[in-house]
Amino acid sequence: AINVSTTGADVTLTETVATGYFITSASCTDANGAVTGNTGVIGSLSGTTLTIPAANVVAGADFNCVFANTLAVPQLTVTKTASVANADASGDTIIYTISVSNSGNVTVGSITVGDPLGAVTCQLSGNATIATLAPGVSETCSLTYTVTQTDLDSNGGGDGDLDNTATATGTYNAQPVQATGSAAVPLIIAPGVSVAKTANDTTDVITGQTITAQALA
Repeated sequence: AINVSTTGADVTLTETVATGYFITSASCTDANGAVTGNTGVIGSLSGTTLTIPAANVVAGADFNCVFANTLAVPQLTVTKTASVANADASGDTIIYTISVSNSGNVTVGSITVGDPLGAVTCQLSGNATIATLAPGVSETCSLTYTVTQTDLDSNGGGDGDLDNTATATGTYNAQPVQATGSAAVPLIIAPGVSVAKTANDTTDVITGQTITAQALA
């Protein structure tokens, strides 16, 4: 409790916040409000400092102030989706949509989105970076990939899918915050050989005549 001895001037209270926490709210009430007229919640918070206005600092005031602290949970979530259900030919184009969301309770900054399939472009920046993401906010990025013959010949590395993972890396209080999101596009593999056969004589033939045939695969 704060018992007022000097009136008519602002009173400030500053909290030293424990590592890993942040202040979510702070306010005061006057236990002697029935006499002083200070009713309801009093004070305004800026950063880590709570200020009781001079108008409330009157003789007889008895302030009780509470700072509410919350554990910081910096967290990102990445989801990745493909524009096609499958791919079956070299040259097929796949557009990947990568959504980066702040699923924590503090702002994450200096975010970079990387993908081994190529360059990522985010909507706001026009490149692979996101300046900041506040809690509950998302940013959409994209990547265009062209299927290669190697992808098909290797059957997607052996599992029949073109697998890929995007990574978003940012910081909170100089500490790294990272998340990944994956997508798999099934590859339709259809090996086949066509054969064309021709003969060296396409006219009427007679008994005992030799015909040379050629098959081209």
